Amino acid sequence: MHRVRIEETAGQHALLPSERDADLQAVLKAGRVQLPQFAPREQKQAQQFYASLAGYRTGLATTTARAIAASQAKGLTELHAMGSSQYGTVLHDSDIDLYAPIPPTCPDLDTLRTLLGGHAEYRKTRSAPTHGPRHLFAFQQDGIDVDLNLVEATDYRLAVTVVREITEALSEADLIANTWIKHLLHKREDPHAYDQWKTAMRLHGSATLRRFLVNDRLSPSQSVLPDTPPPMDVPLARSAATAEVAARAANSWG
Repeated sequence: MHRVRIEETAGQHALLPSERDADLQAVLKAGRVQLPQFAPREQKQAQQFYASLAGYRTGLATTTARAIAASQAKGLTELHAMGSSQYGTVLHDSDIDLYAPIPPTCPDLDTLRTLLGGHAEYRKTRSAPTHGPRHLFAFQQDGIDVDLNLVEATDYRLAVTVVREITEALSEADLIANTWIKHLLHKREDPHAYDQWKTAMRLHGSATLRRFLVNDRLSPSQSVLPDTPPPMDVPLARSAATAEVAARAANSWG
């Protein structure tokens, strides 16, 4: 991933991404932004917007706990929230993403569907980042959509490691700035740019995810914990195909 300094793209002025498209594009191209880089009035808008979501974040956390409890009642264990509901970057229409390891009592999809019958509806199966299956189920909790992902143990450990790294890496100022840019991109109704921003945020926050990209793939035999995390200023994507793999991996986790 080619890193571009915001100052080189947008000039030396303070950023106004809500008013100047060039500034929003510069932030998107850089893949990250810090709150002090915004102009004072932009900082105030971002802070006010983030504060306006406090009630929704609290309510979503309560609903997440209920969704986990309901899934545990069906025999699932080690459920973990993923994505924006875990990081704290939710918008008003954000849903809930949960991950859980496939129970050892469910050797195939049919037994998994039987286990979750009456609780969650099977949607599809995709390849997880380490190439095992990712079975997606869905249900509603308190009127909120919940995506329930069942994966093999290796993918579960990888996902939880990545999410914990991202959560720990984001300060409150980072949450405010990231949520504001998400909001601006969401308003533009540009799904590609929106997903690009979320992927960049996750790459910045997770050394494990960066190593995944540098290595093209993470084999099941590799540790999910990085020995020496790649620095953020190295070219991460060696090819468009590799960048696509990283985007799919990042978006696997909500």
